[in-house]
Amino acid sequence: MRYFELAHAHLAEDIARECMLVLRTLLPLAHPSSSVEVENVLDALSQYELSSSYATASDFNSILAQYVKRCMSPSEITIWSDECMKEFLLAIALYNSGGSKAAMPVESAKLQSTLCLRFSLLMYRLLAPPFHGDVFLSLMELLHHSLDEQNHDPANTNALVRDCLVTLCAMVEIMPVTKLVLYPQIVWVCIALLNHCKNAAFQDQVVDLLLTIVSKPHFLTQSILHDVLLAKRPPHWSKYQSSVLRAIVLNMHSSGDSRLYERAQHIVVQAVTLSCPVLVADSLERLVTCTFALVPTLGSTSDNLEHLRSIALDLSYLWRGENRGTASEISELLEQFSRGEPDSGSSTAADSKTDSPVDNNTIHPIRRGRRAVV
Repeated sequence: MRYFELAHAHLAEDIARECMLVLRTLLPLAHPSSSVEVENVLDALSQYELSSSYATASDFNSILAQYVKRCMSPSEITIWSDECMKEFLLAIALYNSGGSKAAMPVESAKLQSTLCLRFSLLMYRLLAPPFHGDVFLSLMELLHHSLDEQNHDPANTNALVRDCLVTLCAMVEIMPVTKLVLYPQIVWVCIALLNHCKNAAFQDQVVDLLLTIVSKPHFLTQSILHDVLLAKRPPHWSKYQSSVLRAIVLNMHSSGDSRLYERAQHIVVQAVTLSCPVLVADSLERLVTCTFALVPTLGSTSDNLEHLRSIALDLSYLWRGENRGTASEISELLEQFSRGEPDSGSSTAADSKTDSPVDNNTIHPIRRGRRAVV
């Protein structure tokens, strides 16, 4: 329907009525044992059509999710999942043959094909079949093709790239830890997109996918996985270009999404106490990156003050071991915070306020520490 709304708006209303008539006839026959649930889905669809002028895509997705959850049997879910997979493979074959540009010269046909593919990705997420490595690899290939297609048709492919990333994220969430061979491909693709392909249209989805990967059990602690990841790292990248923590921290503020920010903060906190060769380039980068990310939090008023002080103390110990530059000063400031002590310059400044002129060039100790960190 969305295709016709975009390309043939004058036909949309008539087609919607015909579709509802077909659904009201066929769905009860397809699910005779779920008549009440089917009727609820049909009523929701009717309401959606009546309010189509202000209804959102998430409203329609909720109706689809309701249908999958309440009406479809396990065998039907398997059949539908296979059909979605066929659509993925068909799209990949079309890309590989160059058909995305040659076989569909008509813009409306390309739009229809893209929307069908996006619907298949949506349905695959809602169906949530068990993890299959071949499907994951197909989605990775589809993502690569979609990114390549941006050069020719960015308007229509940005949404497709987002759907590929969201679907990959859903698969990573259920990916078994034993599928180590699949981790390097998706990790380094995310890092490449964040470092070299700054596209606001899907940056949040890339960050979400990377955080989901790093949050997998044992990702930060399993040495075999670290060896596999480092062995598969693009050979021309420097150790700083391949820093996972650096990519997370530099992009954690990009969207203003509080959920992504909190998840990123959780990873940074873990990095303070865990030494993971995949996360950071070296010990100094780990210190600077963690401090840069956490200092604004440490300086804020929080209900979780004791936890923040514990983090500050851990950072203080780590900085104390660095015999360079302002490391000792930063360590001292963090240790003061961990003890709940006011900074050493505040009382002095207050006492001398009336006795001496204000020096605008004086740097507040905490600010001096932050400047040194950055």
